[in-house]
Amino acid sequence: MSEKWTLIKDSTLIFRPRNSANPLVLPPIEQINSDLANFVLRRVSDAFLLNEDGVADYFNVQSVNDIALGVLDGVQYDWNVSLQTINGVVQEVEDMITVQSRYLYDKRSGDKIAKVIFSLKNLDTPIFQDLLEQSISVGKSQCVIEIIPLGFVANKRFVIKTPSSEGDIIDVEGETRTL
Repeated sequence: MSEKWTLIKDSTLIFRPRNSANPLVLPPIEQINSDLANFVLRRVSDAFLLNEDGVADYFNVQSVNDIALGVLDGVQYDWNVSLQTINGVVQEVEDMITVQSRYLYDKRSGDKIAKVIFSLKNLDTPIFQDLLEQSISVGKSQCVIEIIPLGFVANKRFVIKTPSSEGDIIDVEGETRTL
């Protein structure tokens, strides 16, 4: 797990959850996991579309429509306790990372081609329901996505720790006309 902490430390990839109409009411864990999966799929699709680090070539994927993200396969948690000086007072600060794994499928063949590991560290204070559910609030989080090919000869790992270069901006050129 120490490798996950190192990867997240340098990451600029940020997950921002949907805003709730009532900040005192937490969304169901299924909705949170669905939002996380959609975020991961969008970012992985961008990586394949832009062939970042040669990922599309490695998996021989011609179209992002050829890949699919599977259901949640596993979840792990890890804590890191450190001493930090806050307002001149040394305090114990506890950070937590959540690590989710899902398979990546080639829709043409239906085969699993990789394991996608999504690690996130809450930048907001987490809310705990109980030890079984762990953190039920996933707020703004620093994260990293790893794509690990399956198979005996797989020796490459793709790490996504930056936002998509496309961002949220749509650049449209042309004329506007009134209909």
